[in-house]
Amino acid sequence: MKKYYLGRKGKIFGPYTEAEYENLLASGEIENFRYLWNAKNQDWIPLEPAPAQTPEAYDLGSKVSHSAKPQVSNPLWQAVCHDLKTAVKGLVGQVTETGCMIYSDSTESLKKGSKILLHLFDPKLQKSIQIRAVLSEVQRQNAGWSYQIRWNESPKFS
Repeated sequence: MKKYYLGRKGKIFGPYTEAEYENLLASGEIENFRYLWNAKNQDWIPLEPAPAQTPEAYDLGSKVSHSAKPQVSNPLWQAVCHDLKTAVKGLVGQVTETGCMIYSDSTESLKKGSKILLHLFDPKLQKSIQIRAVLSEVQRQNAGWSYQIRWNESPKFS
């Protein structure tokens, strides 16, 4: 039986059973944690992406208004998505009202049809959101993976 360990503020929580981990995902309590232990690679995987820019770059950019909403046609966001077994990070493109593509250089792969928790970060707005989605397609691309994501409601960075 697989055990799940989560991390927050330098502390380890768990082990959680698969059912307990599923409950954390379903209830949204997973948002209280920042890391998921990857036993295969023996490292911690962040449950949401780090900011894309340095504080210095942010300070320069903060003088420009960020009130415009991202265009749905093709924003480039950062993403961390995970199912009950694997977490991957990547870049988001080809966003539509029903889904997007995520391109990852991860050596790990998520499975087609998996229900996932998707953390999206918009570096221009310096905002992140979390949504539930389904992987409709998974393809190997060069040294990484591409994922077709389907969601019920298009993400809104507010």
